[in-house]
Amino acid sequence: MITLDAYEVAGIMFIMLVVGLLWAMRWASDLDEPEVDTIRVVWSWEDVRMLRPDLSDDECRDMLFRIADSLHDRSVEVGWDIMDSLIRMESE
Repeated sequence: MITLDAYEVAGIMFIMLVVGLLWAMRWASDLDEPEVDTIRVVWSWEDVRMLRPDLSDDECRDMLFRIADSLHDRSVEVGWDIMDSLIRMESE
């Protein structure tokens, strides 16, 4: 049996969220909308709420701001890996 601690579960959920967001952005890019040169991912306190429904709105906001720097850094790290994989898939 595999046992995961809370940080491992949160990491897996984070990766799933990032992959889902990237997939949604890819799908949205297929729509007839003006082209842009950049994309960005925006996180809100409601995203924290999805992972921690036991927290109040204010606690979710506080949590988001406490983890903001780490969330940004990890998003960039994981984003490069995901972008590389998606580019490779598109190139095949």
